[in-house]
Amino acid sequence: MATCDTLLIMGGGVMGQGMARLFSKAGMRVTLVEPRDIAFAHPGVVVARDAPAVHAARPAVQHPLSTALSALTVSALLAVFG
Repeated sequence: MATCDTLLIMGGGVMGQGMARLFSKAGMRVTLVEPRDIAFAHPGVVVARDAPAVHAARPAVQHPLSTALSALTVSALLAVFG
C-alpha cells in the first residue's frame, strides 16, 4: 500500500489553514500556498506564495477517467449556466 507524507494545500483561508493544522499534526509535511499575506504559523507547515515547481523528470500522467470527468464537469456547467 502506498503512503503519502507530503501535502500541498492551495488556499490559506479558514479551511486551508484548518486542513494544514490537521495534516501537520498527523505527521505530514504540509505546504500551504496563499498569494496574500496571512498571519499563520504552525510547526510542520510551510507557507508559500507560489506552488512549488513540478519535477521535470516525472511528467504528469493523464488517466482516462480524469479526462472523462473533466468533460462531464464542463458539460454539467454548460447545462446549468448555458
